[in-house]
Amino acid sequence: MKLKQKLLDCNLFDKDSSLRNVVTGMVANDDVNIHDYEAVGKAILQKMVNQPIFTYSFKRKDKVKTLGDSSSVQVNVEQIISPELLFQRFLVLSQAGDLTLQDIMDYELCSYPPALFEAKHVFLKADKPQLADALRDFVSKSSSNAVIMDSMPESEHFVLDGGSLLHCLSWKKGITYREIAEEYANFTISKYGMATVVFDRYSGEPSIKDNEHQRRQHKAHPVVRFDSNTVFSFGKMEEFLSNDSNKQQMINLISGKLKDRGCEVIHAHGDADVDIVKAATASAKRR
Repeated sequence: MKLKQKLLDCNLFDKDSSLRNVVTGMVANDDVNIHDYEAVGKAILQKMVNQPIFTYSFKRKDKVKTLGDSSSVQVNVEQIISPELLFQRFLVLSQAGDLTLQDIMDYELCSYPPALFEAKHVFLKADKPQLADALRDFVSKSSSNAVIMDSMPESEHFVLDGGSLLHCLSWKKGITYREIAEEYANFTISKYGMATVVFDRYSGEPSIKDNEHQRRQHKAHPVVRFDSNTVFSFGKMEEFLSNDSNKQQMINLISGKLKDRGCEVIHAHGDADVDIVKAATASAKRR
C-alpha cells in the first residue's frame, strides 16, 4: 500500500519526460546523462586503446553525470583583476614614451567598475541604513514641533513581507508540503491575525531584484517537482528555496492556505517592496 500511494503521489507515467528522482521529485539538469552509460563506457574504452596501462588516468569529464552530481553546483567566484586588461596596460606602457607605470596603474584593473559593481553583472547593494539615518535626523530636528510617542500604538492590521515570512519557520523532514503550508498559515494567524501578505513573483522574467537574487544564491540547486501530498525530503530549506522555480511553487501553496484562513495575499510583479508600502497606506485609510 505504501508503494501504491507513492506511485500515486509521484506519477511516473505522466506526459513529463524529464529525468527526476521519484522520492524527492528533484529534476535532473540537462548535463545528466546516466541513461547513456553504455555509450559513455564504450567511449572511455576507445580512448584507452594503445595507452600505457600504468600512466593512463580516467578523466572526470569523460564519466557519466548522475543526478547526485547536479544536486549542488558551486558558482565560480569572479576574478577581481582582468589578466587581459593588465596585459593591455603593459603593452601601452611599452609603446608610449610619455606615460609612466604609475600613470597606467592609477586606473582600475578589473573588467567592471568596482564603484558600481561588486561582481560581474551584480550591482553593489543599496545602503538602506542611510535612509533610516536620514529619517532619524529629520525627526530629531523637528521634534520640537512634533508629538513623540513613548510606545508604538497597537496595530489593528499587519502587512507582512512574504519573503521574510518564508524564513520564520524551519521545515521538518517527513512531513508533506501541504503540512508545511498549513504551519505558515497557523503561524500568521496566531501572530498577526488576518494580515495582508505580499510576496515577490519569481516568474523568470527580468525584474528589478534580479541582482539581489543573484547575490543571495551562492549555489545553484535543481528544480523539484512536488505537489501538496509530496513528502519533504530534499535536505535543507534554504537549499530548496534557493531555486526560483521551487520558491514560486511553495509561495503558491502557502498563498492558498492563507486565503483559506481569510488573509489577503498580493503577488507583486517582481519587487514586492513598493506593493508592501501601497498595501500599508491603503489599509491605513480603512483602519
